[in-house]
Amino acid sequence: MEKQSKGLYSEKVYWTIIERIQAGQLQVGAALREEQIAKELDISRSPVRTAVAQLVAEEILVATDRGVAVGDILVTPARYKMLTEVAEAFLAIVIQKAPAENYNWSFLTLHSMVFQMRLLAADEDEAEFIHVLHLFLLELLRVSENNYFTAYSRRNFFLIEKFGGHLPTFNMTDTRLWVVHQLDGLLKQLSSDQTEAAVQTLRNLFRELQVQAYRI
Repeated sequence: MEKQSKGLYSEKVYWTIIERIQAGQLQVGAALREEQIAKELDISRSPVRTAVAQLVAEEILVATDRGVAVGDILVTPARYKMLTEVAEAFLAIVIQKAPAENYNWSFLTLHSMVFQMRLLAADEDEAEFIHVLHLFLLELLRVSENNYFTAYSRRNFFLIEKFGGHLPTFNMTDTRLWVVHQLDGLLKQLSSDQTEAAVQTLRNLFRELQVQAYRI
């Protein structure tokens, strides 16, 4: 029970810090004091240390000579391009290896996600649309059973969702519907082993999203 409570408290600390960064209460370079957070939340320092260690591992916080501080986590258009280029490279490798490795794509799950995104595109639920898109891409990566690809991409997508909400990438309905159309085509290509065509569709998708991130 004590271990479970510690886990709940560390999760509370984790999301409290994330929310304060998002709200601008903690700026880039701002120092965090474990004892102060523990006092504010009326908990011991142990779960605070656990949460801080996780945030440092995720590079949201950085270690300094005096403790820890908020890292440079704002997702600018340039950083969005960098983060998505990594995912694109991983996905291209997985798709290219699929025929030889005989990967078993979960088409039912993937088509269900695309259907959900089509509804979200029409409803203009931008944040949820982005989240489901990231789940779709992670599902494509999952079949390779490459934990590094999946974990690294999940972290990058997390940063985009939490600290890239100001980007204009998906705020136009036409863009969201275009993404859905591209994913429909991608699934058709994967189902018929059109490997090179699928990789090209993937690259076209990421190129357009990266361009949209710079749109004013």
